[in-house]
Amino acid sequence: MARILVVDDEQSIRTTFSYFLKKEKHDVYLAEGAEEAIEIMKSTVFDLVLTDIILPHKTGMEVLKKAKEMDYELPVIIMTGEPTTKTSDISRLFGASEYLVKPIVKDELLQAVSASLKDSNQFSDKNWLQLIKSVYTVTFQLGIVINKSIVIWLTWSQ
Repeated sequence: MARILVVDDEQSIRTTFSYFLKKEKHDVYLAEGAEEAIEIMKSTVFDLVLTDIILPHKTGMEVLKKAKEMDYELPVIIMTGEPTTKTSDISRLFGASEYLVKPIVKDELLQAVSASLKDSNQFSDKNWLQLIKSVYTVTFQLGIVINKSIVIWLTWSQ
């Protein structure tokens, strides 16, 4: 179904989330830290990124920022064991689709992933429909202008 990158320095969380997501038929990639995640994102296109905030060397916010630089529409779920209003607000400001507080149970994880993927797909579909509508409108208006130009040219050429 979806290609998902899970970023967490805790092996048990990576393994557990990978198991849950693979059972839902997702293609799962794992990274232990931000640098590894960013390198993986350079060579692989993802449908969703799930990252912890507190990681060694760099934070999950760096993963979020880089993911959004690469693809603004890419949904990124932020998770943390140390929630604060500040990190929640900053996550949303940088475009996180969800903010989950550890411990995260299976149903909560799957619901957040499903909602984020659904929102992402609806956004993309909406953009395509808007683009098609715009192209149609411009084409229609251009057709009117061309037809009027032909009528004017025919009128003047006689």
